[in-house]
Amino acid sequence: MGIIWKKEFRIGVQEIDAQHQELFTRLDRFAGAIEQGEGGSQLTALLKFLDDYTRRHFMAEENLQRHFKYPHLEMHAAEHRKFLKKLEGLAERLAQGEATDGLVRLTREVLQQWLIQHICQVDKVLGAFVIEQRNAEWEQWLRDHF
Repeated sequence: MGIIWKKEFRIGVQEIDAQHQELFTRLDRFAGAIEQGEGGSQLTALLKFLDDYTRRHFMAEENLQRHFKYPHLEMHAAEHRKFLKKLEGLAERLAQGEATDGLVRLTREVLQQWLIQHICQVDKVLGAFVIEQRNAEWEQWLRDHF
């Protein structure tokens, strides 16, 4: 069973939603690889992609928050750091051994659960705040940074 982007995951900030959709696409491909018995061979590439992509995504989100003086920036950034630690932990486990079925399943569960929870509970609050701040300055800032 894959992980598919649904409209209820939208936070209302098109640029952030597009990045979230890419994360869902990658995790869905990984879920497909697991179903085909190829999850282990895809695990290293997925973790490498996520390490790079989520760092850039988190930086974009946090820059947006700084620009608009989002009052929950520190809490939001702390959530990002926790996720990066989870990724590091998964990568360390992979480096210590092979991509076992258990590690593959754990990786999928951790990533899927975190992504959905983070978007639905943390990013949606950010999206609502940004939408309230939307004006011509905001539109120009987005064009310059995304």
